[in-house]
Amino acid sequence: MRLVGGSNCSGRVEIKYDGSWGTVCDDSWDLKDAQVVCRQLGCGEPASADLEFGGGIGIIWLNKVNCIGLESFLWDCPHALVGLNDCHHKEDAGVTCRDLKLVNGRGPCEGRVEVLRNGQWGTVCGYSSDWDMKDAAVVCRQLGCGEALSAPLYAHFGWGTGRVLMSDVNCKGQESALKDCESRTIFCDNYYDVSAVCSGTGARLVGGSSSCSGRLEMLDGYSWKSICEANFNQMAAEVVCRELDCGVPKKYQGGMFGQGSGTVWEKKIQCRESEKKIFDCSSPNSAAGRCTKRNDVGLVCVRKLVNGSDSECSGRVELYYDRRWGTVCDRYWDLQDASVLCNQIGCGYAIEAPGQARFGEGKGEIWRDNLHCEGDETDLTKCPALDYGREECTHKNDAGVVCSKYSPSFKLSGGPSRCEGWVEVYYKKDWARVMMESWSSRDATVVCRQLGCGTRTQMPNSSQYKKSSKTVCLKGFLCSGNEKHLGSCSQPKENKCVGSANAAVQCVDHLDLRLTNGTSVCDGRLEIFYNGSWGTVCDDSWDLPDANVVCRQLQCEAAVEAITPVSYGPGSGHIWLDDQLLPSSVRNWAVAVLSLMLKKNYQSWTLIQNGWTM
Repeated sequence: MRLVGGSNCSGRVEIKYDGSWGTVCDDSWDLKDAQVVCRQLGCGEPASADLEFGGGIGIIWLNKVNCIGLESFLWDCPHALVGLNDCHHKEDAGVTCRDLKLVNGRGPCEGRVEVLRNGQWGTVCGYSSDWDMKDAAVVCRQLGCGEALSAPLYAHFGWGTGRVLMSDVNCKGQESALKDCESRTIFCDNYYDVSAVCSGTGARLVGGSSSCSGRLEMLDGYSWKSICEANFNQMAAEVVCRELDCGVPKKYQGGMFGQGSGTVWEKKIQCRESEKKIFDCSSPNSAAGRCTKRNDVGLVCVRKLVNGSDSECSGRVELYYDRRWGTVCDRYWDLQDASVLCNQIGCGYAIEAPGQARFGEGKGEIWRDNLHCEGDETDLTKCPALDYGREECTHKNDAGVVCSKYSPSFKLSGGPSRCEGWVEVYYKKDWARVMMESWSSRDATVVCRQLGCGTRTQMPNSSQYKKSSKTVCLKGFLCSGNEKHLGSCSQPKENKCVGSANAAVQCVDHLDLRLTNGTSVCDGRLEIFYNGSWGTVCDDSWDLPDANVVCRQLQCEAAVEAITPVSYGPGSGHIWLDDQLLPSSVRNWAVAVLSLMLKKNYQSWTLIQNGWTM
């Protein structure tokens, strides 16, 4: 047996049987089963019976495991016939084990260090000459509690009651677990019990589309517990979103992300809104309200949009980072970046990505600069960026967004760019495949238009793209072809993923423009995105009138200089606008497009083809 997809003693449970590795289905999976796994692997006690480590591959060997918790091996527990089940890999079971915990702090990320040995919990003792920040850093990392803030000595969080099980610990700071650090046994009593204070949180959101949405769970000792809706309010939601660096709450509701597998938090949550952590809101003297499993609270946090005509779906983009609100620089800010944000906050797709502080100048830090989203990220913070806190931009460059507010959200996956691949729709808190059955070229046209990838389409065989692992399928959009978004087409219906291929789309007249390697968005090497890849423009006959077209297109006023040759360094890939590499008809068509578009942002081009065909 092994754990995969996690760290140290956590991950998806996998079993090797008959020469092949496979997984365990989560039917009837609970903490008693996890207890056997943790014991068998020498990983201590179970913290949770997780389902969050992703789906595996191969055969699902075990199903309906029903341990009493005392077994030595998982296969000693009652279970269904080996290899016999009706499960899918999205139901693969996982565990999180603990042989380490912090005790007597305000939450699970600070307190006296205790370790598990031979089924018994005990303490760690040390002196100022050995216990330091390197040791505390290993503890915090192992517990998933962020960075070490301090390494208190002399039983700072009280004397332990068990035996001293470790002493004279000497970590290098890079170990994944405290047990991997050097230590030796010396005489030491509980007066010298050591502690750790970590920066991280004991709260998490699970089951959502990103780390900023899902069912709220809090770590109690070494088990995760759900929160009852009756014991939660708006101020508590604001504290959680702030604590997780996820912005502000958009919505919270009982049952929104399903039921937790563990028990329910027993204390009432009473926040005053100024708390930094949700643990600071728990009241030990206040009994929790009545709660059922149906009431496990779910929460959706969003980044903030300010000064828009629609307070939820348009405005200046602001991010919460390092406990402070800040803005995003408009350098390279485009529809792909903006669409990630719109999708994240449930506002459909981006129809405009304005810069130059259209929604007013913000205050504080400029947290993000030079974003390069692919368009399928679940969170703006997942997109590659130059760095945090870069100083070239000012608040006159604050980025904004205008979202469509339409749903469903969708993407093209598995292809070489965001404008090509199989069609996936966000459906019931997960991405679902769209079946080729009932899919038409009219539907594909709407997809390309909505993505800002033009309107001319092809429908290639989806087998040429990377294989999709999604197990839910939809069919029946039935668009007329004139809609601006899929949300205006007939609503799809869930369908079995058999008997029909996946729908795939290739948008063939997508053309984008950018300047790279310069000091701002308005100078640099000219690059064009065409046919799925970025390339350059040859400098033959390149002059100031050509440069003026580009500058107007990028809303950069008039051109000052048409620089040649390769003043901003050579590019890579195709030289798209060159007679030797593209047919003259293609070159003339592309130049015509550049000349015609004078006012709109380049992602919003209406491509005027004048009868030109690929």
